[in-house]
Amino acid sequence: MVISQHIQKDFESLAKNEDEKSRIVRVYNPLDTEEILQKAGREKQEVSNAVPVFVSVGTVFPQKRFDRLLKVHQKLLEEGFNHQLKIVGDGYDFENIKKLKSDLGVVDTADMTGFTDNPYPHFRNADFFVLSSRYEGFPTVLFEAITLKKKIIATEVSGVSEMLENGKLGLIVENSEQGIYDGMKKALENPESFDKYLENMKGYQMPFTLEKSVQHIQKIIDNLYFCLMQSNHTSIQKDFYRESGNWLSPLQIWAKCINPNLHFIYILRKTQHYRKNSVLGMFWRLVLRHHQIKYGFQIYPETQIGEGFYLGHWGNVVINPKAKIGKNCNIAQGVSIAQANRGKNEGVPVIGDEVWIGPNAVLVGKISIGNNVLIAPNAYVNFDIPDHSVVIGNPASISSNTNATMGYINNKI
Repeated sequence: MVISQHIQKDFESLAKNEDEKSRIVRVYNPLDTEEILQKAGREKQEVSNAVPVFVSVGTVFPQKRFDRLLKVHQKLLEEGFNHQLKIVGDGYDFENIKKLKSDLGVVDTADMTGFTDNPYPHFRNADFFVLSSRYEGFPTVLFEAITLKKKIIATEVSGVSEMLENGKLGLIVENSEQGIYDGMKKALENPESFDKYLENMKGYQMPFTLEKSVQHIQKIIDNLYFCLMQSNHTSIQKDFYRESGNWLSPLQIWAKCINPNLHFIYILRKTQHYRKNSVLGMFWRLVLRHHQIKYGFQIYPETQIGEGFYLGHWGNVVINPKAKIGKNCNIAQGVSIAQANRGKNEGVPVIGDEVWIGPNAVLVGKISIGNNVLIAPNAYVNFDIPDHSVVIGNPASISSNTNATMGYINNKI
């Protein structure tokens, strides 16, 4: 889990494949906007409106660069721009920054409050909020400033462009002392130029609230739990999950075996589980052979079949033992997945994940069927099919469709 779009992109650049990229999830830090608004009005402070007030809030660490903020403050005062600066927070660099304030001769115009458990009245009574950081992960303090409808100046560090919507909600400046100087000088010379940011905030909806963040995190936890549950289930349970949408106990699975298609899958997976020459392996092969004849499924244990295999109905399904079938695939009655014995397509099909093959369809030869593919009933396929396709007819024709198997392949594992 990462906390900003910038960090997410950094991690994605390190990912080895798309699967690793898909596992990188962005979750914002939770923020209780109602509590912020309540706390902001809790303490009544009298602040002079004679000169503009800039506030900066954060732990007093070197990364926050309050030193350059103080230097900019001094420079603007020397140029005749009267204003006040307030730094709210504490940290191990507090005494160094306090000494710098004295050395710069701005003791009377720069206030350092130290630690407070409620910084929001300071936000409320200031005219501008300044983020002077040299680097950040995701400066949640900006969302606090947005919640309190403050005019914002922020250095361009990780998360700022994302939070301020590329400058729509506040002024983003160069990450330097000069950048901070330019931003604060603009605020003092032309404060009306910041009104557009306040106007944009009126229709702004916080991308996360405490409730939204909790819901997002809960969803991630649920997905992790689902993956954990899957890792603890057998291939038989995963196949049967496709039919019911529930994780079944062995007894419940046996009850489902009254259905010939599910009964055959159970026997097939048992046969695949044991070595061919072991006692149990030979026993289950005999059982499988009996039920191949009984139900009309000519599917062999040598066939590589991914988890979540689903036979929609029973009868007359022929799959070459050398064929390969991916995860979450549905095969209907009358389907043939066959070998070509000559020509350029000599060989057997390789079928990707989430492929739905309709009744009486024929797939033949050394062809590759992509992921998320629907092959319509009675189609004849002897050429490669790309991902996200619908295949119809004899001879087959292809149409691209990103939702090719939506509603056809359910209860995916």
